[in-house]
Amino acid sequence: MAESNYDKVATEFTSCFINDYKHVKCPPYESWYRERTVYGISVQRVLEEYIKYGIYPKKQLADHISTELEFTSFLLFVEQEDEARKFIKEHIVSWVPKLIEDILANSKGEYTKLLGIALKQFLDYTIQTIFVVNR
Repeated sequence: MAESNYDKVATEFTSCFINDYKHVKCPPYESWYRERTVYGISVQRVLEEYIKYGIYPKKQLADHISTELEFTSFLLFVEQEDEARKFIKEHIVSWVPKLIEDILANSKGEYTKLLGIALKQFLDYTIQTIFVVNR
């Protein structure tokens, strides 16, 4: 990717997820969507789930979307499908649709809009396969 394209994508990403004029448009944290605060009760709830498996997130807050999706992937990898279903239902489905809505509404460029579309397709597929097909 040429540097100008990289800068454009980085600016777009930062504007959507990290910092923008007045406020962050799409904070990627469960606690923000459920409690309107960062590092709220939701963090403790997901941490309790992670700790059951000896997982202690270090790079992101426990309720960051990437951490929650990675944990779900881990549960499926270790064949804990019931736990994965429960985690998706109690955590991911409760807030990620609103995050997707915010991404699509606040995208300032192609990259974040495509990211929102891909996340929506992924969530729809996950719900379809985990909750409908595997009943």
